[in-house]
Amino acid sequence: MNKDYLLSGLSHQIRTPLNGIIGYSQLLSGTRLDKNQLGYVNSVNSCCLQLISLVNDILDFSKLTSGKGLIRNECFSISEIKEEISYTLGSHLKSKRQKLYFISDKNIPEFIISDKQKIIQILINLISNSNKFSPHDSRIIVNVSNNSDNLLQFTVEDNGIGISKEDQKKLFTPFVQIENSLTQTGSGLGLSICKKLVELLGGSISVQSRAANGSIFTFSIKYSSYEEFKKCVDKNGLLLKDKVTLIVDDNIDNRITIAETLFDCGMRPVASSSSLEALKMIQSKRYNFSSILLSLSMTDIPGSQLAKQIKEINPEIPIIALSELGESYNHNFEKIIYKPINSVKLIDTLYKVINNCDNSTFQLNEIQPVSKNKEFSILLVEDVSYNLEMLVKMLDTMGYKNIDVSRDGEDAIVKLSKKDYDILLLDLKIPKLDGFSVAEYCKSKELQTRIAVLSASVLDKDIDRCKELGIKYFLLKPYGMNNLKITMNKLIHGTTCVK
Repeated sequence: MNKDYLLSGLSHQIRTPLNGIIGYSQLLSGTRLDKNQLGYVNSVNSCCLQLISLVNDILDFSKLTSGKGLIRNECFSISEIKEEISYTLGSHLKSKRQKLYFISDKNIPEFIISDKQKIIQILINLISNSNKFSPHDSRIIVNVSNNSDNLLQFTVEDNGIGISKEDQKKLFTPFVQIENSLTQTGSGLGLSICKKLVELLGGSISVQSRAANGSIFTFSIKYSSYEEFKKCVDKNGLLLKDKVTLIVDDNIDNRITIAETLFDCGMRPVASSSSLEALKMIQSKRYNFSSILLSLSMTDIPGSQLAKQIKEINPEIPIIALSELGESYNHNFEKIIYKPINSVKLIDTLYKVINNCDNSTFQLNEIQPVSKNKEFSILLVEDVSYNLEMLVKMLDTMGYKNIDVSRDGEDAIVKLSKKDYDILLLDLKIPKLDGFSVAEYCKSKELQTRIAVLSASVLDKDIDRCKELGIKYFLLKPYGMNNLKITMNKLIHGTTCVK
């Protein structure tokens, strides 16, 4: 049996019951519980998240060892990496009163071209280990240097428990954990994945350490020149011609600079100096906006709050945050660009967002509850009884009452032939006829039903096939209440998903 399919099958079998555990524990946490009971429920959730993290690590490792790791190059600055890491690990560092210092050499280019998310994944893993194995009130230092042409070097230094020379020999071996660690939680795959990612990015990784004397992890990655990237972006920019983009910024210099950049590549910028004016433009539907560039530091209505209001009017419009370093942003933004704005990065980001080049429609983030109007007819197709009952209870908790259920594909098609459903929540692996067959039926009959796939499948080919069938929303099990609210919000306020 193919290793990828074996791991995917195991993942599916683990994710399906985990979906029930997480879902029911979240429903339970919403009932009247005493302090001890609530603590037990939170512990159950914490254990489930650890197990999902383990499953994800195994899948990541499998892809990397089978040579299926992909590099997604983009233009970014080292400051952006620092910002995202601080945002992700801030609470963990704060809980142990640890200080994270991020030091960059002056000779590092302002912008580099590489796979930013993989670099962040490596650094988060290394910094998390330092956080875990270092005492309270300690310090972690990340240093970035440009030692040679197109080669960046990162070091992560801590004053933790250290690693003996004997243990260093097996440090990057899969599923191996150091015997005398303060804690042995985790998969034992983190450093193995780091090594594979570093090698994928054209570099190497090493460690210097002594027991009880801290550790220094050093890794390097290759990056492309800014000039090469600019040529590619200029070519892609031609595909943005006549796209209408709304610029919302109360700084006139920023508005002019951005508008000139968009004009240069044939786009049609519309500028607004206030949040209220921007809202009126969107509500009037005078313009068919392909995207919105929104400053977070608006004075009348803060950018994050305005983004939320825009998504309530039209959740399909992608919003890009224009931010100063240190400003917080939320789930309503598809991307963030840090000021001062680089014109090449701006065009590259717009191209990716408008043309959906990075599967962003399948990323799930927290969102506020859906609108008050819950009079929608919903068909749930799920063969696992406890997951079906849990999904009904979750939707009922949100206020949805008009719900029918099916346990197999044949019955689902019968119900769809007799009733016009607004929303179809569809599992892929169901008896008799699978979820793809049900979606194909909807497409062939040109039904106006909006579909979201709820699945434990993690194969890229399944997501690609969903896209081919016109399905925009793919909710991976286990999903919690917030993720379900996201999907329902998009289904209700978005455009028809099956075409």
